Amino acid sequence: MKKIAALLMCLVMAAVMVAGCAAPQETAAPAAEPAAETATEAEPAAEAEAAPEELPVIRYGAFLNMLKSSLIYIATEKGFDIEEGVDVELVNVSKSADALTSIITEKDEIDLWGMQIMPTCTFIGNGADLVIFGGNVAEGGAMIAAKGTAQQYRDDINNLKGKTVLGIRGETGVLAMMAKLVELGFDVNKDITIKWADAPSVLEGVSKGEGDVGFLPIEYTYFGDDVNAEVVYQVGEVAENYICCRMTTSRKILEERRDDLIKVIKAEIRAYKFMQENKEETVKILAAYSGQDEEYVEQNIYNVRISFVPDPYADAIGPFYNVLGIMGFFENEEATSIDVMDHVDATLYKQALDEIMEEYPNDPCYEQLLEIYNRQNSTVQ
Repeated sequence: MKKIAALLMCLVMAAVMVAGCAAPQETAAPAAEPAAETATEAEPAAEAEAAPEELPVIRYGAFLNMLKSSLIYIATEKGFDIEEGVDVELVNVSKSADALTSIITEKDEIDLWGMQIMPTCTFIGNGADLVIFGGNVAEGGAMIAAKGTAQQYRDDINNLKGKTVLGIRGETGVLAMMAKLVELGFDVNKDITIKWADAPSVLEGVSKGEGDVGFLPIEYTYFGDDVNAEVVYQVGEVAENYICCRMTTSRKILEERRDDLIKVIKAEIRAYKFMQENKEETVKILAAYSGQDEEYVEQNIYNVRISFVPDPYADAIGPFYNVLGIMGFFENEEATSIDVMDHVDATLYKQALDEIMEEYPNDPCYEQLLEIYNRQNSTVQ
């Protein structure tokens, strides 16, 4: 707009100058003709400086005060979305169900959801035609126990048999551990007792012996020495690369706006590289977005087991969905017969990564992402 305003001012000034020069010769017809020619010649210049075409807008739903939205924060703050040809509009959401409902009912409020996978899976189980096409966060949870009791679980995960587990319903760390236990042969409905609570109650319950172990997001585990609890391990140590926040949209939006969604992924891929290579600036940006102090941000981004990777991690989605069925998370009786992999499309991410690697060849960061893709998406290749 500033360029357009400046151009218009120049044209006005030029017209005034031309008129001023012609004024003494008003009665001479030939003198008026060059002025008209000058105005005509200025028109192509104005057209050449016309405003750039407006970029397509993608409305990106997320919990904007949470560090788990870090990739899209960085992508928009650094202008990677604009450079890739899409304008990402961040939409703060208070409830995941509201975001997903908005997407599937075409309320024209949100185009994609970038947070929790559990609600996405329950919506799919209840018949919603949603598609998971990218990621944001993997890992990020911890198991806690009362002081002096943790070592038995470090020594042997089978020592969880017969124990009472406290967790936040829908938190991916506890669900990833349940999926791991199923893999090891546990009947999670019989071999353990699960009680759902909020984060403060999980911590209090473990410290008071009301639960043998508890599961919390890692950011809730910085308790003082006066609390009778300790971290047993971060869940990713036993359930490596478990999924948390995924990018989800409706099949209709994916089909109609595939190119725009690929551009969003490319912006997040570049944000991943930026976070890897610019720790100090990343911490400052995320502290400003989240309202947390820089020490807290640095600890939770760089010093714990949490991965901010835009890869869809397709191989982990099936086991996660299956454990939701085993644990009775679905209202629809037919949910367990749904093949969740019909609702996963990793081709957008792969295309985005291929394009980035072509534009920035031999970049170690992008080559690392390709290695991750090959490891985590074998079921869809």
